[in-house]
Amino acid sequence: MEIVKLSMSSTGNCFDNAAMESFFHTLKTEHVFFQDFKTRGEAVQSIFEYVEIFYNRKRLHSTLGYMSPHEFEKQEQIKFQEQLENTELFASTKEVNLPVCFV
Repeated sequence: MEIVKLSMSSTGNCFDNAAMESFFHTLKTEHVFFQDFKTRGEAVQSIFEYVEIFYNRKRLHSTLGYMSPHEFEKQEQIKFQEQLENTELFASTKEVNLPVCFV
């Protein structure tokens, strides 16, 4: 049984959401502040492209050993595949369906 632990932080305290605080800082300083959006739709499209094309697939992240999230996920899938192949249960199976991960 999992027990949910409530946040111990108060409003304005960044310790609980440090990762998101860091992401939004990066988004603003690397992308948003250099754009002049004419419409909300233009902003949404531009930010989507930044996150999905650059931030997740190309930008190196120090917390991931200076790999992009996309490369990190590929590496983890390879490790997972190798672990499955090394177990007795899956030793005779050549094909294994890996779980789909968001990048």
